[in-house]
Amino acid sequence: IASGKSAVTKLLKEFGCPVIDADEISHELLADPNGQVHRRLVSTFGPEILGDDGVIDRNKLSPIVFNDPHKLRLLNQATHGPILTEMFWRGVRLALAGHRRIVLDIPLLAIFLTKYPRLMRILLSSVLAVLVPPDVQRARLMARNGLSEEEAQRRIDTQMSAEKQRQLADCIIENGGTLEDLEREVAGFLRR
Repeated sequence: IASGKSAVTKLLKEFGCPVIDADEISHELLADPNGQVHRRLVSTFGPEILGDDGVIDRNKLSPIVFNDPHKLRLLNQATHGPILTEMFWRGVRLALAGHRRIVLDIPLLAIFLTKYPRLMRILLSSVLAVLVPPDVQRARLMARNGLSEEEAQRRIDTQMSAEKQRQLADCIIENGGTLEDLEREVAGFLRR
């Protein structure tokens, strides 16, 4: 969270890599008032998570799940399966279209690698982690989401530690510098 993963994804796209973005898929699934994820979440958290348009309002859902680890687990249980299924089918379509390098942008990939290490390693040729110094991460999250320092830290604490991500990754992009530094890091990754 707030590591610059989106900036790396944007650069990868600019360099011509197709990217399957789990967050984008999550947003699409949350925005579908007729979908499975919508039904699961309304059933779990109640209609108070809906906006006036009947669509799940992430601003209403976020404080509920990020302040309660049990409710965050319920959210993850309701969304992870449909997100992974959609990612799989998008990957199949891209592979059938002739793409040999497909980037999967999965914020919680480290958790899946820990739970299902063999399966994930069969499916993935390499794992890239985008890491940032903790003070920069907290400041970015506070600025981006309008959070207090405590709220930002609480959200960061729900994520796997940078050290653990470093252990699971094959490649690391350090994103504590400028955009030009990040462009060089991404170009270097693509040359591997």
